[in-house]
Amino acid sequence: PSIDINRVVPDQSKSLEEGAIVPFTSPTYEECWDDVLQACVNREIPTDIPWRDLTEQQREFIYDGQDEWYGLAGFFNYLQKKRYKMHFRILLSRYRSFECCPDCNGTRLKPAALNVRLADTTLPELCALPIDETQAWLFALKLSKQKEAIVRNVLREVRRRVDYLVDVGLGYLTLERQTRTLSGGEAQRINLASALGASLNDTLYVLDEPSIGLHPADLDRLINILRTLSGKHNTVVVVEHEPQVIKEADHVIDLGPGAGRFGGTILYEGTPQELEKQKTATGLALSAQGKMLAKRKRRKSDQWLTIRGASENNLKDIDVAIPLGAMTSITGLSGSGKSTLLELVLYGGLKRLRGEAIDEVGAFSSMDGVEKITTLELLDQSPIAKSGRSNPATYMKVFSPIRSLLAGTVKAKELGLKPGFFSFNVAGGRCEKCQGEGSIEVDLQFLGDTSIPCDHCSGKRFGEQALAIRYLGANVVDILEMTIDSAVSHFEKSRKVITQLKILQDMGLGYLRLGQPTSTLSAGESQRLKLARHLGAKASSLDGCLLLLDEPTTGLHPKDIERLLDVFDKLINKGATLVLVEHNLEVISYSDHIIDLGPGGGHNGGRIVATGTPEKIARNKQSATGRYLLARQ
Repeated sequence: PSIDINRVVPDQSKSLEEGAIVPFTSPTYEECWDDVLQACVNREIPTDIPWRDLTEQQREFIYDGQDEWYGLAGFFNYLQKKRYKMHFRILLSRYRSFECCPDCNGTRLKPAALNVRLADTTLPELCALPIDETQAWLFALKLSKQKEAIVRNVLREVRRRVDYLVDVGLGYLTLERQTRTLSGGEAQRINLASALGASLNDTLYVLDEPSIGLHPADLDRLINILRTLSGKHNTVVVVEHEPQVIKEADHVIDLGPGAGRFGGTILYEGTPQELEKQKTATGLALSAQGKMLAKRKRRKSDQWLTIRGASENNLKDIDVAIPLGAMTSITGLSGSGKSTLLELVLYGGLKRLRGEAIDEVGAFSSMDGVEKITTLELLDQSPIAKSGRSNPATYMKVFSPIRSLLAGTVKAKELGLKPGFFSFNVAGGRCEKCQGEGSIEVDLQFLGDTSIPCDHCSGKRFGEQALAIRYLGANVVDILEMTIDSAVSHFEKSRKVITQLKILQDMGLGYLRLGQPTSTLSAGESQRLKLARHLGAKASSLDGCLLLLDEPTTGLHPKDIERLLDVFDKLINKGATLVLVEHNLEVISYSDHIIDLGPGGGHNGGRIVATGTPEKIARNKQSATGRYLLARQ
C-alpha cells in the first residue's frame, strides 16, 4: 500500500486555505497547515483556488517538498517512522490504498508463466475477456491432433463449465473478477452454475433463497436452472419468499402461523395452486400477486444530492440525482451497477469527502449537496456482531434501564448493588469462571475448539447474588429469556424500556428473545434490527441522515415487507433520506423516486435507463423494471 493523494485531498474543489489537505485540518497538525501555506506564498502558488486548478508542477511541489518545505511526502515519512504506535498506524491507514504491482501489471504471474501461450493468448489475457467471449474463443480453438489428444478431456470440461456460466446469465463477467466484488444475485448464480457443472444425479440440493439479488426478469432463468437440476433425477428443496418462484414449485410446505415460538407448525402441504386458495399469509400473498399495487402520494423534494461522472466498474460516466427527505430505489438487472453506485460511489464518495476512513471509493467527478448530509449509514447484509455478548437488549440500549430497574429494587439497595453489577461484560454479578459468556471454550488436541456450558453457573452467566435480585418476580436471566412481546407486558410501567421494544414489535421482531445472540440472527432480522436502532434515535438526530440499504427485503415474507414499508415512512418523517438497492416490486412501487440502471448487466449495463416516479418508469418501454411495474397496475 502507498499514499493515495485522492484520500489526502478528497475534495479537489477546495483550496488550500479551505482545508483541501485533510490531515492538516486536524488541530494536532495545524502547524503543518501553516507551513504549507507559507511555502506556497514563498513560491507564489495561489492558496485560494481549487486544488484541481493548480498546475502539475505546483501540486508536485506541495507533495514532494523542496528547501524549507518538507512536503506531504516528508509528513507521511514522519508518520511512518512513528508507526510503532497504534494511533499513527490508524492515521496512516486512512490515506493509504493498494496500487497495481509494477512487476506483473496485476497479472499475478511471473514472466516465465506469461511466456506460455495457447493460440497466441496468455492465461491473464483469456481471463480478462468477458465469459461469453471466452466461450467463443474456446470453441474456435484449433489444435493439432497430438495436442487435441492431450487436452481433450480437460478442454471438454472447461467448455462445459463456461457454458453453464453463460446459461445462468453471467456471460458479461470476466474470469479474473474477484468474488468480493460480485453482487448477491451474481454470487447465487455462480453457485448454481457450480451445481450444474457437477452433473450429479440422485442428489439433494438445498437452496436458501436463491432469488436474492435477482431482478424479476432474471427469475425465469433461475426457475429454468432449478428445473434442470430436478430434471436430472435430483431433489431440489428451496427456502423462498418470492411468489413467482413459489408458484413454479411442484410441492409447497407452508410453515407458521407466525415467527419464532409462534411458528413451527405446518399450515399447508401440497401444490402452489391449492395454496393460493388458503387463508394463510403465504396463500394470500400468492393470490394477490399480479394485482394492482396500492398507489400513494409521492413525496416531492426541492433539495437534491447529485453525483456527476460516476464511472466505477461498469458505470458509464453517469450523472445521478437523489431527492433528499424521500425514498429512492435503485433498480435494474443483476450486474447493472446498482451496488457499485450505492456502496462504492455514493457511500465511499461521501465518506471520503467527509474526511472519514474508507477502503474503497468508486470513481466520480464531483458531488453536490454533500453539506446537507449530517450523518451517513450503510445497512448491508453483514451480521451485527460476532460476539456472543451482543443481543437485541444491548443493541437497542434497553439493557441499561433494565439493569437500573433491578438495582432499584429494595433488596439490591440494601446490598448496595449498582446497575453495573448486573452486566455480563464487567466483573461484579457475572460468573467469573466463564466471564459472563455462559460457556467455556475447550481446546481439543487434533480437533477444533468446542464450547461447553459453564459448570459453575450452568450457562446462566450470572452468580447467585445477581440471580437473587428480582424485578416483578423476574431475575436478570429470566428477563433475558423473555421474548420482546412478553417483555413489553412485563415492563409496561417503564417508558424507557418499552419505547425501544415497541419499535422492534413494529418491525415484526417481537418473537426474538432479549438475550438472543445477534450472531444467530438471519440477514433479514439483522437489517431490521439496524433499522430499529435508527428509528429509536431522537427525532433531531435523523435530520439530514442518509440511510443506504442493500436489499432490505432479503429474508422477508410479503407480510413482513408491509411492516418494513411502515418503518421506512417513520424514518423519512423523522428527517431521514432512504436510498435502496431493491428488486422487490412492492417496495419499488412504494418509492418516491426510482433510478433504473441497465439495460443489461456487465458491459451492457451501467447506464441510466429511466428516472422518476414508479408511474413514470412503468410507462417507459425501454425499462425492464417498468414492464413488470406496468403488469401490476
